[in-house]
Amino acid sequence: MSQPIQPSDKPETSPRLAKSPPIPPAPPTTGMTDGFASGGRSGGGRMFAIGFGKVLTLNALMIVAGAWLVSLPGIIGALALSVPLALIGARELIIRKPILFGFVASFIGGVLGSVVFGAGSALTRVVLGLATGFLVAPSVFPILMMRWSRVHYPRASA
Repeated sequence: MSQPIQPSDKPETSPRLAKSPPIPPAPPTTGMTDGFASGGRSGGGRMFAIGFGKVLTLNALMIVAGAWLVSLPGIIGALALSVPLALIGARELIIRKPILFGFVASFIGGVLGSVVFGAGSALTRVVLGLATGFLVAPSVFPILMMRWSRVHYPRASA
């Protein structure tokens, strides 16, 4: 009968077949892994931040440029239908529905405002109404997002 192999009897492995070096341990975590726990200041991925006032200023400039270049009645119609939905939509639990409704309302308001009060052929007014929907919809979303986040994630009181 053969004897059991002792650890000292095993042949040594060559350097090519050696085990890979051990993986260094991960750095310790602080417990604040998501943006809301750290006060919205996560370090990963965000290269710059713009204040809400600057966003509203840029959106106002975009709306003024759209009213000048495209159609003032379309802009007024799109704002008249989409801003109330953005203000009311903050109470929704899931934000997808108010965003979708605001987007559709800006297109419907832009087309209605351009068709009813605009000038030119019917096809031109419809196309200008759709263009104003594309201009107004991104301007309404920051208002909706700000109001929705304040309702669902209120700031801690001092």
